[in-house]
Amino acid sequence: MRVAIVSFAKGGTSPEILEALERGSRSAGAEVVVLDGFAAESPRLALYDYVAVVLRPVSPFGGRVPARVREALSQAGTLVGKKGAAVVVKSLLGSGRLLRELMAEMERQGMKIDYFEAVAGAESALAAGKSLG
Repeated sequence: MRVAIVSFAKGGTSPEILEALERGSRSAGAEVVVLDGFAAESPRLALYDYVAVVLRPVSPFGGRVPARVREALSQAGTLVGKKGAAVVVKSLLGSGRLLRELMAEMERQGMKIDYFEAVAGAESALAAGKSLG
């Protein structure tokens, strides 16, 4: 299975979390590609069997799903019916609300969310990675 992990997570523990998600998914037998959601050109996600979107809150209190996430998903190709996961890097407060908003945005694009998680660090990200795909 081809899995795309689209990162909208910068700074802090984000590199370790992304690496752990990738490692966990590979250990489950997936072919994994990590894509930068902030890249100038939106990633073409129709090529993948499974899409995981990783989001880091902009503040310790959660915040909102950035407009760039909506823009990238809407320009990513056909996502209707594609299975996916929503992953949020845990913050002090508001991770649950941000996770729900991210899932709602992915579902608006027609994706079917079969996994969601707020990860606190590399260990929980490794476990979450095994559920991707």
